[in-house]
Amino acid sequence: YGQISLDKGQTRAEILKGLSTRDVSLQTTFSPTEEPGTGQAYVGLTARQDAAGDNYQARAWLRPDGTVWLVIQHGSTVLKTYAVPGLTWKAGDAFTLKTQVTGSGTTSIQAKFWKAGAIEPGSWQVATTDTTAGLQAAGMVGVSASRGSMATTTGVFRFTDFSATEAD
Repeated sequence: YGQISLDKGQTRAEILKGLSTRDVSLQTTFSPTEEPGTGQAYVGLTARQDAAGDNYQARAWLRPDGTVWLVIQHGSTVLKTYAVPGLTWKAGDAFTLKTQVTGSGTTSIQAKFWKAGAIEPGSWQVATTDTTAGLQAAGMVGVSASRGSMATTTGVFRFTDFSATEAD
């Protein structure tokens, strides 16, 4: 259990430096405390982070219009996005974000996002691959959050669980 508090334009990551894994399934449940109209935010799972900070991320983009998108990134480069149909957010809603990162030579990154307590989607909602040489080995894992530069309030994100398990 924990929380990340962010002023506008801030990003923070909580990385498990003692855990290094290549093929991993990550999952967290979190809730934002601010309403969508106060500004956008991202909450993400980080995999294969190296000592220099390069990584793969699956992020939930909580947009100021109340919609939610999934974003897969290599560092700050967006690899793929997906608008989650029919899913909206508001302060206090709890969501589960899950990602799986597997393979070497070509890494597969997949993600899904749903309201906590609802049925987990049966298939990955967004998936892509990447061949960045430096990220084909084991790396650190963690969670992150960022608040948009135009936000009007401090954003607080409460995490109620986090798991990292070896992917099949």
